[in-house]
Amino acid sequence: MHSIPSHTTIRGIVLFGASVLLLAGATFAAGRLSVPPSAVANLDLPSVLERLTQRADMEAGLAAKRRSFDEELSVRSRSLEERTKAADAKPEAQRQLDRDEVALSQLQLREWALMRHSEVDREEALQWQNLYRSIQAEVARLAEADGYDYVMVYDGSAEFRRDRAAQTPLSQQVVDQIMRRRVIYAATKDDITEKLVIRMNNSRAAAPAATVGK
Repeated sequence: MHSIPSHTTIRGIVLFGASVLLLAGATFAAGRLSVPPSAVANLDLPSVLERLTQRADMEAGLAAKRRSFDEELSVRSRSLEERTKAADAKPEAQRQLDRDEVALSQLQLREWALMRHSEVDREEALQWQNLYRSIQAEVARLAEADGYDYVMVYDGSAEFRRDRAAQTPLSQQVVDQIMRRRVIYAATKDDITEKLVIRMNNSRAAAPAATVGK
């Protein structure tokens, strides 16, 4: 026959089980507490953009295209002015025909100018997008190499922009900028701005000439 456990034995089993659960819970909590915190770096994005040779090359290329557009527009506009003067010097019957042709050319010129302006604007937007993607890719490589889990854009500067020409009151401009801030403090020891700029500029300097303009 099987013996029936005494109350003392049952109480001992219960206490043992409780002790095991407490020990397991303490071990789990200790394990959670032992997880190291995430490593976070920061960078000054406006400073990065200002100092990158890729941005300087991009701006130079865009400026050259704007100059080319302005020069071509100026040449076409002067040509229309000359045609208008020539039409005015002709007899009445031919004058009206020439004026109609000039008016059509002026309309075509305006349409061309709008199209070219749109093309330049689109290209500028794409180049800014590519520039940001280049920064993002290099930040990822740098963070992986240095063991950072996150890289945040530091925007906690105590300086604020004020535009007296804007209709918004200066006080509201400052308040709006304050409310948009997300990082109010970042340790300088984790600032990767300088390292990032050096890496990207060195990489661009070492790149083949055919790829520099991209």
